[in-house]
Amino acid sequence: MIPRKQARAVVAGLTAVLALCLYVGWRRTGSQTPTYEAVANWVSSGHPNTPSTETRTPPSYNTSAPRILLVSALYPLGRAKHSHDDYKWWLGNFLSHITTDVYFFAPPVLEQTVQQARSVNRSKDAPFFMKLNTSYESAFSVPPLRGREEAYEEMHGKDREKNMHAPELYAIWNAKPFFLNEAAKEMKERWKREYDYVFWVDAGSFRIDHHYRDWPNPRTVEALFQTPAGPHPISFPLANIPTYRYRSWQEDMGPIDEDISEGSFFGGSPDAIEWYASTFYAYHDHYLSMGYFVGKDQTFINSILLLFPERFHYPLETRPPLTLPVLAARAMRKRVVLLRIYARERGRAAKNGRSVGRMARRVAEALVQRAFGPGWKRPQASAIWPGSKPDARTN
Repeated sequence: MIPRKQARAVVAGLTAVLALCLYVGWRRTGSQTPTYEAVANWVSSGHPNTPSTETRTPPSYNTSAPRILLVSALYPLGRAKHSHDDYKWWLGNFLSHITTDVYFFAPPVLEQTVQQARSVNRSKDAPFFMKLNTSYESAFSVPPLRGREEAYEEMHGKDREKNMHAPELYAIWNAKPFFLNEAAKEMKERWKREYDYVFWVDAGSFRIDHHYRDWPNPRTVEALFQTPAGPHPISFPLANIPTYRYRSWQEDMGPIDEDISEGSFFGGSPDAIEWYASTFYAYHDHYLSMGYFVGKDQTFINSILLLFPERFHYPLETRPPLTLPVLAARAMRKRVVLLRIYARERGRAAKNGRSVGRMARRVAEALVQRAFGPGWKRPQASAIWPGSKPDARTN
C-alpha cells in the first residue's frame, strides 16, 4: 500500500501535469479521449536542387494564424531498438493525421513508405502538404557530418551506453539542427514562403493512435513565443533542472551528460533555428577536436542552454509513470517542483501584464537559480561559429 504522503505527492503531480497539458491546448478533433504519449511526451524517432517529391502545393496563407512547418526524418539503422514495422506504424500515426505542413527527410529506399503514410490524408478532406527530400542517403551525407564516419566509429567506445547505440544513430541525432535549418531555407528559396515557426518532431513520436490534426495549435505557439525585443528564442522541453554539481561548469569541460533537455521536439523562428544550427555545429566540432564524446545531441543542448540561457524557452516535458511506485513518486516530485515554478511565473506574468513568452524566459532564470543557487554566473562562451551575429551573446 502506498503511504499517504507519497500518494498525495503523486496525485498532486498528476493534477499539475494535467493542468499543463490543458494549457498547452493542442487543437483536436474527433474523440475526446487524449492519447498519453501524444499529449504528454512530444517524443522520439536532402538539398534544394536535388531529388525530392512534393505532395500538393503549399496552401494559401491568407490567414492571421502563425505559419508552422514540422520537420522530421527517418533513416534505417543496421542495429536498432525498434523494428521497421514499428516505425511504419508510428509514421502512419504521425503523417496520416497531422494536417500541418511537413518537410520530411529520408533515403530513396524509404520514399514509398513515407509517401504512403502521408497519402492517407488525401481521403480526409483536409488541406495538407508534405515535401519529401530523398537527396541524402544517410545522416553522414549531410554537410556538417560528411566524412565523420571514422571519427564516430572511434568515439563509439567512449559511449557509456555503447551496447544500445551505434555511430549511425549518433549521426541521425546530430543531423537534426541541419535538417531543421535546411527545410526552412529551402521552403523560403524554392516556394518563396517563410514560416513563422519551424519545429523538429521525431518520426517515432506518435506511438499510439490519436486525433490531433492542426498540431501544434498555432495560437498557443504564438502566445508562447511572444517576447520583448531581442534575439528570437528556441523552445526545448526540459525533463529536469541541472544538478548542483554543474554550478562551476565551464565551456571547455565538455558536453553535459545529464538528463536535462529533450531533443525529440524543439523549434522556433527561422532566424532562431539558423542561430541554433550554427552554434550546435560549432560546439560539435569544438568538442570533437578536444576528444570528447559527441554522439548525443542532448549533451550539446544542455551545454548550449547554460552558455546562452537568454536564447531559450523552457516548456516542461512530462513522462509516463514509472513502474515502481517509489520511483514514480520521486519523478513526480521533480515535475511538481518544475510546474510550481512555471505556475508562479505565469501568475506573475498575468498580474503584471507581461507576455507568456517573457514569462517563459523568467522560468529559465528561476530554474537556473533553483539549480545553482544565488550568485551563479553563466560560463563564458568562446567558440566562434560561422555566420555568428553581434547579438548572438549578451553578457
